[in-house]
Amino acid sequence: MQFTAVHSQCDSRRGTEGTTQCVSSIYFHETKQEPAVCLKKSTINSLARHIACRDRSADYCWYYCSLTPNRGGISTCQCDSDNSKSIQSVVPLHCYIPSGKSCSWYRECLETRIPCESTNYKYAITYAEKYCELYEQNYASFSLQGKTWVDAVRKCLQEGLVYALFPKKTVSCENLKAKAFLSHIDCYQNPAPDVRFCDLSLSDQMRVFWTIKGALLNEFRKTVSSGWTVLRSCISESYPQKSEKLVMLEIESTNNLITEEKVENITKHLSRVLGWSQDIMYAFAGPDISDSQAKSVSIKIFISSQSKSQLRLDEAINSLIQKAMPGTSIVLTLDDGSTVKIIAVTGCNDPQCMSTSFAFRTNDDLRKGLCACVTKVSTAVNGRKQATTSSEIGGRLRKGSCYKIVDGPSNNDDYTWHQLTHYCWTENLWVANSYLEASLLSYCNEPICPERSKSLACQIINNTQNITLRDYHPSGVIDEANPRQNIIDTCSGHAACRSMYNCTECAYLGAPGGYICLQENMLTYINELGKTIGIEVQIPRMQT
Repeated sequence: MQFTAVHSQCDSRRGTEGTTQCVSSIYFHETKQEPAVCLKKSTINSLARHIACRDRSADYCWYYCSLTPNRGGISTCQCDSDNSKSIQSVVPLHCYIPSGKSCSWYRECLETRIPCESTNYKYAITYAEKYCELYEQNYASFSLQGKTWVDAVRKCLQEGLVYALFPKKTVSCENLKAKAFLSHIDCYQNPAPDVRFCDLSLSDQMRVFWTIKGALLNEFRKTVSSGWTVLRSCISESYPQKSEKLVMLEIESTNNLITEEKVENITKHLSRVLGWSQDIMYAFAGPDISDSQAKSVSIKIFISSQSKSQLRLDEAINSLIQKAMPGTSIVLTLDDGSTVKIIAVTGCNDPQCMSTSFAFRTNDDLRKGLCACVTKVSTAVNGRKQATTSSEIGGRLRKGSCYKIVDGPSNNDDYTWHQLTHYCWTENLWVANSYLEASLLSYCNEPICPERSKSLACQIINNTQNITLRDYHPSGVIDEANPRQNIIDTCSGHAACRSMYNCTECAYLGAPGGYICLQENMLTYINELGKTIGIEVQIPRMQT
């Protein structure tokens, strides 16, 4: 057994248990002091097996603040001023070495030492004790690994606040609450060696989310939003599993910002409208607001059954599908009286929703900010530089390709036109709506390419000695789809653009357009050739 030694300086034979004092600290190289409490050896042995008095024959010794693991760092244990005057502890002695097993620690120890419940910075009872008890109530529903995580978190959270119990520390309610919530994120992520939130099953992760939803989750967003984002990303990484489903909702934007708090409110009211069983729990991963001007926002919701009932999970998904069938609409009235409209619903087979099991739009409107796909043509449609049939053709848009609507409608020449954009284009193009169909916003998102492709492309760029990348087309057309730009885009983590200009030799009477992830085997081949001989990479004239 490994012991952490404790100095025996509080009269090893006749110490006064419960005395606290600022003493010289080896952690501060004897230049500063830290608070300590005098404890009987028998008290220490009963509370912590891994701690013992340095003088094994002593009956009493100092228990230093720094002996308790502290996510805030040893500096939180520094005495406010050098003062050797002794003060009797105001809290029970077991408070200094918490086991994490009792939720009453927050009331009996923390609130007793620093009463904050009557202030604007309440924490010990309103948050800590309440959610500790919720974990206790839900404990049986966690897996063995999940229970290990819960036990470690409860101990970690209490240990992180022990420093505040010493009378020699001056801690305000405001600072206490701020540090407490910071410790929540640290303790949730990695509460003990080899215990991590991201290693939990998706079912356990969702039970954690389900436990802290509401007031505690709102405080997370206010005080440690970046840390909560890290935890939330772990939920996405764990999908898919058979006992959970992921759906993506496309919400029509309003003048009000779609915040995480509003997304939680949307999810809550959606569950009520659909009549989900109380057995159904949900967690969200959104909103995705990459474009502040977009007319819709995508949010992802994980849905699971607390009893792991596949029947109830299927019923919840089917109720959403039936409500979202084309021609219907889902309008939710939120707690603040505002309304939101769900304009599309997608069932996702992967965290990025690249593969789907179902997809519906609740209406077929084409308007600015939404996504439109070319569908009502045999091969391709002309994209024009102005909203008229006589305007110059800027490119051929192939059937099945999708684009964001940035302007319109504009009525000319007996057509209603919409201006489309694509990140590969140098200018936006107009297309008549008779060739377009409203689609899910996700269809207009750039594909996510493999990290391996990104790495290979960067190696190609850096091999300037043997690899030459052309920055032009044999046709003389200038666009963003030349070999050099394709490799640069891939190295930057983007998909590679494809040309879309007119040519009589090309399929669809024009190059295919859009974007594509460059294949790893092609990039590997270029890399291997470049290691031994000098090569020049170009694109042949015919692009099909």
